[in-house]
Amino acid sequence: MLTKLLALIVSVFSAIAAFLGGTIGPVIPSNPALAGSAKFIDNYHVGSPLEVTLPADAQPVDAENLGKVRRGTWISTQRPTTTAISFEEIGDVDTDGIKEELNNQLPADLQLITGVTGCNSGYRFVWFDNATLRMSTTGMLTDKACSPLENARQKELLSFLEARPVAHLDGQGTLYLVRPDGVATSFARR
Repeated sequence: MLTKLLALIVSVFSAIAAFLGGTIGPVIPSNPALAGSAKFIDNYHVGSPLEVTLPADAQPVDAENLGKVRRGTWISTQRPTTTAISFEEIGDVDTDGIKEELNNQLPADLQLITGVTGCNSGYRFVWFDNATLRMSTTGMLTDKACSPLENARQKELLSFLEARPVAHLDGQGTLYLVRPDGVATSFARR
């Protein structure tokens, strides 16, 4: 009886694993050479990579267009169902931590950026130095237990936001954040 029960449990778990593997794809790359590619972070498949090619008509954001970038929600063009950023006013958020981080020299355009990648969400303080996005280390993040996949997505988004990317807009109004290493990601206005 115990043997049949164990066989049934193994059969059910095997069926679930097969279903998930066919539905969301492999979680761990089967080819070790892919582990370092843009599509894998910490050996977890994160879906479409955030990296895109910067189009020729995308230009660094000038002072006139910076206001367009600094308002509202932007949805990832690569992962529109899981990844978004929003620029928001500070409101009643406690600024003591950022004051300490910046030696009480708060930028005039200080605001919040929130990021969502499918599990945890949080905010950090941001400001622009011309078209360059600057981000504080001070902020808040929800503390849900996320899957390794969701954690990898969060890490990938932060790799752009924390790198002091230069904001670009193309002729269609798509926002591109370009890291110093030349890698870009893109967002469309919600």
